[in-house]
Amino acid sequence: MRIAFAGDFAFITLFANNAYLSCVVDPSNGTFSNCSGDIPVAPGELSYPAGITSYNDIVYITNIQGNSYTQCTIGVGGALNCNTLVPSGATLAAPAGIKINNGIAYIVNQAESSYTQCNVATPSGDLYSCATYLLPDVIDKTGYIGIDFANNLPPTN
Repeated sequence: MRIAFAGDFAFITLFANNAYLSCVVDPSNGTFSNCSGDIPVAPGELSYPAGITSYNDIVYITNIQGNSYTQCTIGVGGALNCNTLVPSGATLAAPAGIKINNGIAYIVNQAESSYTQCNVATPSGDLYSCATYLLPDVIDKTGYIGIDFANNLPPTN
């Protein structure tokens, strides 16, 4: 399971269920309430959702089995309206995580120790001009590689 915050909501991936959980976040103490789960269907289906992030109130989820990502806008009550996509110009290989920093999306690929880099269009949030790069040979086997950027963490009070 992974977690991301957008607007007044927290979104949690449920890997084995091909689902997500959305919860309202209380701004005074950070607790969750009014949580509900969803198993999205086409065109926004999930396939072993591994990574999740948000950027400009758009939620992005990577799908390990589908070699794809799911891009979602936030609807009423935190329901996600999603489309599952493959990046233009690059191939994902069991994408395990995604983060966005300064308008650039970084997706780590578990199957080949690589990352895919894409520009993020404003305001649509679409990923474009994608390319995949091998990571340096400092890890002797493929596995879960995580990335994070300070400006994508939820605010602390």
